[in-house]
Amino acid sequence: MEHEHTNSENKKKLRLKKRYVIYFLLMVSILANAFFIYYNYQQNKEQTLKMNRYTHLDPRIADISREQFLTNQQKYELDYKNLKISILRILGSETNKAYGIYFEDLTTGAWIGINERAEFIPASLMKIPSTVAALKEIEDGVLKFDDPIILRQDELDSAFGDFYKKGAGYKATIGELINLTLKESDNTAVHALDDNLAYESEMDARNGLGIPFMVAGVNNMTHISPKDYSNIYKSLYFSNYLSRTMSEYLLSVLSDTNFKLQIVEGVPKEIVVAHKIGLEQEGDFIHDCGIIYAKKTPYILCIMSKGNSFNDASKTMAQISSAVYNYVEYRKIT
Repeated sequence: MEHEHTNSENKKKLRLKKRYVIYFLLMVSILANAFFIYYNYQQNKEQTLKMNRYTHLDPRIADISREQFLTNQQKYELDYKNLKISILRILGSETNKAYGIYFEDLTTGAWIGINERAEFIPASLMKIPSTVAALKEIEDGVLKFDDPIILRQDELDSAFGDFYKKGAGYKATIGELINLTLKESDNTAVHALDDNLAYESEMDARNGLGIPFMVAGVNNMTHISPKDYSNIYKSLYFSNYLSRTMSEYLLSVLSDTNFKLQIVEGVPKEIVVAHKIGLEQEGDFIHDCGIIYAKKTPYILCIMSKGNSFNDASKTMAQISSAVYNYVEYRKIT
């Protein structure tokens, strides 16, 4: 009897051991699964965090919320081929060679052009680089806005603007010359400004603005294309040469000029347009280039023309400007 009792006890112990082994293996399995689940979670979390860092994207979209990103994404436009067709329709087959046109979406960088690399005499368009050079010297402490400038007889120019009426000996300031050059495109003002700038400053400004260095000298830039000239506005918009303060100042003055035809006439009155015109009577060169601050996205539009009357060119530019604005804002095809 004692032997049977011992065997029974041993069997119970053996069953318990088997249960413990089973429980142990079950616990090991549960822990292993839990570990792998946790490991995969951590890996996915790390990957998600890594993906959400967006270190290779534009900082303007890297840190915004998903909702804001999706909203902004609807504004992005890369295909402007229908706009180009609309502009060609406005120009017509007989006149399109007399125009050079460049458009660029400043949000995406998408662009179209028609004869955009054709070269034109820039005329007064080159007054912007002169004012940029002056503002850069002010930034660097070489000049001040209130530095006095005495007009000379050889600087007086009646071809454009009324400042020449002040006469030789008139005491102006650097700030006054900059404003007259930009706002009224005054020839006398830019001559006086150029005469008080270092040649190196003018050349550095042109290089810094991304326009080609074509000929030696300060005021004898012979030709430039609409596409090349647009670099000036991109430089100002992104402040990659002048400081933000100076870029803002210059664009704000260009947004309040006395010229309301051409590009400006083609957009609603409430839309801000920072632009500069260029007129060269010999050869009938008429240009208008600038930034149009449309609600959907700001864009550059640069239109250069030759061989057209002022009225005809102005009318065509206004039509093109209107077509561009309506396409950018409403995807409306003219």
